[in-house]
Amino acid sequence: LPIAPIGSGSATCTPKAKANCSGVRARGIARPFANLKGINLQKADLRGANLQGANLVGANLRGAKLVGANLIGAKLKGAKFKGAKTKGAKGL
Repeated sequence: LPIAPIGSGSATCTPKAKANCSGVRARGIARPFANLKGINLQKADLRGANLQGANLVGANLRGAKLVGANLIGAKLKGAKFKGAKTKGAKGL
């Protein structure tokens, strides 16, 4: 099955390994167990997202809004979270 793009307007992207999804608005998305290794989600709005068990190794999440996100069991080795808003996020 093809991967559905996330975001709206000009800020959309297809979430996959090494994709540039910087600044995308994807509140409440569900991508459990997805391979997002090395993805750029800098300044993305991922409030309430379900990324449970996702591979986020080496991902750029600097300045991302992860409030209330589910990252339980996610692979986070080398992921960068500087400046990310993580209040209420699970699995960090």
